[in-house]
Amino acid sequence: MGTSTNYPEEAVDLQTGFAKSSIEKAVSESNKLTDATVKLAEQAIAPLTARIALAVETFSKAK
Repeated sequence: MGTSTNYPEEAVDLQTGFAKSSIEKAVSESNKLTDATVKLAEQAIAPLTARIALAVETFSKAK
């Protein structure tokens, strides 16, 4: 953060670049977190899905 300028336009450009970089990083990290959450949810519900599928199959054969 040792960058300094005497011109307002340069300061605005520097701040804009910093803000853009920060937002892009936040979006990237948010996407990673979303992907991890979806994966965890899928893994957590997999045993229940398997049991439901088995129950449906069993009841279908019983008819």
